[in-house]
Amino acid sequence: MTTLSESEGSKTKSFNSQKYSLNLADQMTDLTEATEKYKAVAENPVVFAQIFMGLKAAMDNFNMLLFDIGKKLDSLSDQIEGIELQKSHETVMLSKKDQEILDYVATRVKVTAEELQKQFDYKGKNAASARLHKLFAVGALEKSQAGRTVYYMASKPNP
Repeated sequence: MTTLSESEGSKTKSFNSQKYSLNLADQMTDLTEATEKYKAVAENPVVFAQIFMGLKAAMDNFNMLLFDIGKKLDSLSDQIEGIELQKSHETVMLSKKDQEILDYVATRVKVTAEELQKQFDYKGKNAASARLHKLFAVGALEKSQAGRTVYYMASKPNP
């Protein structure tokens, strides 16, 4: 028995040559038996037909599964379109103050929270920013950012 050992720190590897011995005669016998078995199957048209019928049934099942998935995706797509359409037709009631802010923004090209704070006497920039963001969230304003400054503009009407 031949043993090969390497020591790498605390790791030890060993190789047993008898465990991996090559018996060419046994391997050749196994290969010949497998070849004869598959040759007999290949020469029998009934077995071939059974194999192809099984494959066809599997492909038909797979195609039906894909068809069902496609129908479900179409249904989900229709539901999403309905929700988006419903959301676009919802009317948002704005307070008098919100309407005044929208009118002010409409007269300007763009407005920042600091400008709104000064114009409408907000105590802090955060309150003005929150009000502008709320109007943006309901779709009444558009928003863009340049560096740390956020600008709000009047929304363009949907065609």
